[in-house]
Amino acid sequence: MIGVVINDFSDYQASTQNVPPETIESRKEILQDAAANNWCIFENELKYSRGFPKMMRGNYNQTGKALPMFSQFANELFKRLKL
Repeated sequence: MIGVVINDFSDYQASTQNVPPETIESRKEILQDAAANNWCIFENELKYSRGFPKMMRGNYNQTGKALPMFSQFANELFKRLKL
């Protein structure tokens, strides 16, 4: 286990009024489990992006925030793997 990736949460952080209670509780549980098991939490989160499915189909014309976001995550992953 090299770390835990939180996905699709940070979009909610800007407007705490719209955060579903289950999302808040799930994040708390993830952070507690990570602390209890000494797991690292990746700094780079993967947010929802319509660019990911497009890229999976080979369409790189309109990646939106997906490509830079994934690149940042991949760099952090490689660093943790010492690659």
